[in-house]
Amino acid sequence: MLRRTTQRMALIGLVGLALTGPGCGDDNAINATCVAGAKTCDGPTVVACDPRTLRFVTVEECPVGTACLSGVCSPNGFGDTITAPDALARDTSTSPDTAVADTWPADTLPADTLPADTLPADTLPADTLPADTGPFDTVEPTDTVEPTDTVEPTDTVEPTDTVEPADTTPPADTTPPVDTTPPADTTVVADGSPTTDVVVVPDPFNPGPMNWDKIGNILVTGDLLRVKWHPSGAYALILNPAGKVIRYDAATRSIALAGTVGTALTDIDVDPEGGYFLLTGKNSAGQRVWRLHLDEDGVVVVDEELAVGYGDAVVVAVEPGRLPARFAVGTRTSGNIISRVYLYTVADGLVLPTGFAWNASGGVTDLMWGDPALYSGSPNIIVSEGLNGSDCHTLVLDSALHVGNGWSSGYGNSGRAAWRPGPGGYGVILSPNSSITHLRAFDGVWHGASLPTTYIYANAIAWRANGTRALIVGKVVGTSPYAAVAEIQAGTVPGWTPVFADQSISDFAQAPWFGKVGMYLTDVDWRPGPCDEGLVVGTDSGTSTSPNFAVIARFWDSADPACLP
Repeated sequence: MLRRTTQRMALIGLVGLALTGPGCGDDNAINATCVAGAKTCDGPTVVACDPRTLRFVTVEECPVGTACLSGVCSPNGFGDTITAPDALARDTSTSPDTAVADTWPADTLPADTLPADTLPADTLPADTLPADTGPFDTVEPTDTVEPTDTVEPTDTVEPTDTVEPADTTPPADTTPPVDTTPPADTTVVADGSPTTDVVVVPDPFNPGPMNWDKIGNILVTGDLLRVKWHPSGAYALILNPAGKVIRYDAATRSIALAGTVGTALTDIDVDPEGGYFLLTGKNSAGQRVWRLHLDEDGVVVVDEELAVGYGDAVVVAVEPGRLPARFAVGTRTSGNIISRVYLYTVADGLVLPTGFAWNASGGVTDLMWGDPALYSGSPNIIVSEGLNGSDCHTLVLDSALHVGNGWSSGYGNSGRAAWRPGPGGYGVILSPNSSITHLRAFDGVWHGASLPTTYIYANAIAWRANGTRALIVGKVVGTSPYAAVAEIQAGTVPGWTPVFADQSISDFAQAPWFGKVGMYLTDVDWRPGPCDEGLVVGTDSGTSTSPNFAVIARFWDSADPACLP
């Protein structure tokens, strides 16, 4: 399916406007009313007060059919009014039907030697028959048979509805030639790289807006930190920072407590074959890695508990395409001075290879397995180090060396990371503290990009398993609070193409969400299966001394037929 060019260009335009904003020579009168967080209108443009400069910056150009009212693009009030359903009228024409010349190649089948069709008398009133849902050559009783066996219906039918003769042999010449012409609906978008101005991106699919359903949670108070689906798609595990493991059931769309592991949990990933989950965190004895599964009652069973030799175990990521599974576990020391990456397999346990420890200017925040093509076919791990600093390294496993990958301190804190599966070619590291450049894509060099949701404070990213799209979740912001969510619409095109859509949860302060500004969406994961759907988890709206129930949300693509009930 194809995306509409106008939609794509509108999104791109929005990104550009959010980056530039008003200049120094803009209207001083409107800037005089600038209060941090305020939104207002400048003609057809929505502008928001930048809390850093106390000047209004453009955030949205209202599309055709809408107007800016009180800082929001609102419909003009025009719309279709359908006064009655469509109905077919009887054919009152006195002129005979005129057939359109057949432009298909001539049939090469033998002459039809079957006897002429014999039809029963027409006993039904005209135009009262249901739509023809039978085989192509079935003749309805109200059809009038011409001498050549070409049946014209009573109602006026376009030339493409001409019924072929009742020949049961499949015609040899009725299959149209394969159209090898590239899609007509293509969009030219800004590449964002320093060396390429534009790139033509075909529209291989037409993702729709996400629908958001709140999942009831009266089970666990306080924040929720991570979510990870089992490969079967039957359930997902959700982590509470205090050690609780929650099971989400996809069939009932409900949660249950699966167990408690340790005193604090930090991250989770899963064996691609579904045999177990790997968790990081700590207990009273120190830093730990746990291998566990759920029994038939959905209760946690710990299969293995491993001590971490050095540093705090904060992140874990499975290596794509490798069986039996191999995981990377990232640790950071107190003060974020030394970064380490351990490797884990069921056979070898937790191992710290030589060369997998180094001095770092920032603590480990995440890691991702890069494409082996980046380093002469060697497996490699890209480590994001952005806790109280800004750094990034790559570990090259075949040479047991860690190398710089060009991350600049000017890029800001490096956050969560995810490599694109499927067509692949690049990974993404988020910049959670930036309201301008929200992410960096890495394909051997870094490409900066800004998302359509300006103040997103990007916290987490997850790719659909086929690599066609990714969701990025962030903070609850705005004078009419919304939970910021952006989508990378990569499609099936290989290589980095900055095509984005705003998928935020609107009216987040209203029912059923009852959220507030300052809350965060902390993680996102796509459910394996045909429907483009998944889960998002986040913080609660309470305080450290008075917590309440954190948010759990199910998202699903409104345009995906596989998601319909």
